[in-house]
Amino acid sequence: MNTKRKEILAVYEQGPEAVVTLVTTLYDIIAEQQRIIELQAARITELEERVKKLEEQLKKNSRNSSKPPSTDVFINEKPKTKSRRKKSGKKPGGQKDHPGTTLRMVDVPDEVIIHKVHKCSNCERSLEDFEQQIKNFLIESPVINCDETGMRIEGKRQWLHVASTNKMTCYYPHQKRGSEAMNAMGILPNFNGTVVHDFWKSYYKYDCDHSICNAHLLRELTSVSENDDQLWSKAMNILLLMSKNQLTIREMSGCMKPERIKEFEDWYGQIIHIGIEENPQLQAKSKKRGRTKQTTAKNLLDRFIGYKNDILRFMHDLKVPFENNLAERDVRMMKVQQKISGTFRSMQGALIFLRVRSYISTVKKNQVPVMDAIRNAIAGMPFIPTIV
Repeated sequence: MNTKRKEILAVYEQGPEAVVTLVTTLYDIIAEQQRIIELQAARITELEERVKKLEEQLKKNSRNSSKPPSTDVFINEKPKTKSRRKKSGKKPGGQKDHPGTTLRMVDVPDEVIIHKVHKCSNCERSLEDFEQQIKNFLIESPVINCDETGMRIEGKRQWLHVASTNKMTCYYPHQKRGSEAMNAMGILPNFNGTVVHDFWKSYYKYDCDHSICNAHLLRELTSVSENDDQLWSKAMNILLLMSKNQLTIREMSGCMKPERIKEFEDWYGQIIHIGIEENPQLQAKSKKRGRTKQTTAKNLLDRFIGYKNDILRFMHDLKVPFENNLAERDVRMMKVQQKISGTFRSMQGALIFLRVRSYISTVKKNQVPVMDAIRNAIAGMPFIPTIV
């Protein structure tokens, strides 16, 4: 007979009250253990969600997110080979007291040539008039591409904004990323056409038509397919790619056939229904205030539900591009400048540099020799594109 059985029989022999006390104690222990199990289960669920998010971050690259390709260098990078060379202990560069070959100035030169600085009446002409004309042209354009990116100015992270077409570029620096900067730039508040962007919410404060960059959406769909293995994201990826392939036919005929558009839109609706089944609405937790936090897949699905017209606008309007690559290409040169020079010391310096870059970018888009255009600008005759 084991010890526990003996203890139970001993309690039984003590009478009914002893048995009741024992059972009550056991009930309390079980209730406490159940409470601990529920807390642990909730904690495990929380940790599983955290691990899933961290794994999603590790899996992100330029193919399935908005991360730049430069960050892909460190993925599966081969270990560096170790050199067999031993350290000499010497400092890098020329050693102390070594014979140098510096060409020094002489006290009595053989010949002195004086180069005087000449200044013409057209020097220091401003490109402000050009910049304002470009802004006016962009405001009157039927479609513009917009983007923004971080930029170091005065030792702080500030923002570069760009608005462009295939003929014009306008850059603008500002401390803010949102509507305050866009208002200061002066284009979107007066714009009535279609603006192509990457779904930054500040753009939706302006009363114009919107078109969302589908290249961004394709990367996000790829991420959901890889991390959550959802059917709707795979199907939507195929739909967008097939509709993109129709662009060549659309450009040749001037528009996409209405029956073809209806096929894509019907298919779009079917995919949305699949997505809703795969991502049911989460129940709100009674103890926490505010909106229930949603998964990445559910957030993306809600975007496809709420912004269908903006996602598929390129099907209905020949002038609207499938993606926002134009603005992203215009931003890329600025990122190269930041990698080389690192920063701008002042906002005024950034304004001047970006005004010049706006001019050069516009000139190149119109197949005009850059050096000739710069000479003409110095002479007070900057290049102004012809708007057809």
